[in-house]
Formats: sequence, structure tokens, C-alpha cells
Amino acid sequence: VLVPNLGNPFFSRILAGIETAASRAGYTVLICDSRQQRGGEERLAEYVRNNRADGLISLDGGLPPHLLEGDNGRRPASIFACEWSEASGLPSVRFDNAGGAELAVDHLAALGHTALGHVLGPLENVLTKARFDGYARGLAANGLALRGEWIFGGDFSLDAGAEAARRWLALTARPTAVFCSSDEMACGFISELNRRGHSVPGEVSVVGFDDIDIAARFIPALTTVRQPRHEIGEAA
Repeated sequence: VLVPNLGNPFFSRILAGIETAASRAGYTVLICDSRQQRGGEERLAEYVRNNRADGLISLDGGLPPHLLEGDNGRRPASIFACEWSEASGLPSVRFDNAGGAELAVDHLAALGHTALGHVLGPLENVLTKARFDGYARGLAANGLALRGEWIFGGDFSLDAGAEAARRWLALTARPTAVFCSSDEMACGFISELNRRGHSVPGEVSVVGFDDIDIAARFIPALTTVRQPRHEIGEAA
């Protein structure tokens, strides 16, 4: 299993689902932090081609497509889970990310918000585009404006959420609701505002994406779009 960041708690339940299905079928799971292999891709590609594994599940849609290409049948059966790469031509098990983002916007609009901001994931990530597309589609469906100054850069991390909160505070006209494209960024956004004496949801409503374990225990509990992560891993 190729994981782009083992330190990210988002992947834990996907890995648990993979382990459940693999163990049931008599297989042992090997995990590689693919982000740590950047710059050593050929070594990783050779590992894959040499069939040191019977199957390959990639949670990293940012891998160069050639790493997962066939080589005279030497590549094991391969599939993407959660993230994906259109260029690879491999099958994938994925959540409807655009649809989930649209649900988040619909929820905020139903609360009466007409000014909605968005915190992006990393620009090169396939999930970032899908969730932004859903956000934009949700705004259009509710007759709301998409304003560039209300789009904040991010990278799915707590620190990126905190930085987005600082940028939100610096605005003259602030959106009254913010959809963050990951729960970690939503938590970082909320905690930074709390640290600076601002109320969530009193001053701004925040919705995350993923439903990581801490979401329900956060203060305030985080409204989020739930990905069935264990099921995604098991299906892959």
C-alpha cells in the first residue's frame, strides 16, 4: 500500500479497511510512505515491477504515472483508493468528492449564509480540484457569488487552516461561513480563531471534509462531510 503521508490521521481507517480485507484473504499488508520516496521513484518502480507484492493499492494520486505502468506483465494487480490518477488508466475506489462539497455548501446556504469562503487543498492534488468544483457548483445552485478573495490556499494541514484563519481576519468583508476541504484544516482554522478571541460558530460557521476521528470530539464539534474510509479501503 502506497500512502502519501503516514503522519496524516485521515489514512488510518482506510488502512484498517485494507488490512481487514487482506487478512481475511490470507494476505499480509506492506506499507510504504510514498512521499518519503520522492526523488527515489525509480527504486519504488523497480520494487513494484519485481513483484515483491502480489497486489498494489495506491492512496497517492500524485505519483508519476510511469511508476504504475505495466512492464511486460511484471506489475502486480494495481488500484487506486481515495485519490486517483486519470493519466494512469488504473481503476479506483473513490468518494464523490464534488458531490460531498456541494452538500457542504447546501448545508451552509440552508443556515442562511450567503457569503461562503473555501480553503483549498494542495493545488496539484486531484481531491482539491474535485472539492473546489463541488463548492463552485453548490454556490451556483444556490445563486451565490464566488469571490476570489474568499478562496484561501491550503495543503490539508492544521497549519494551513490556521493561516487561512489569519487571512480571513485580515479581510474587510469576511465570508460568514467557510468550507474547508479537509477536517485538519477546519480544526486549524477554528482553533486559530478561538486563540484570537473569535467565536465559532458565533462569527463564522465552518464545515470540514473527511470526518476524521477528532471531528466529533473537537470543541465545538465539527460539522463535516463523512467519507466511509474503512469501506473504501475494504473495497479496494
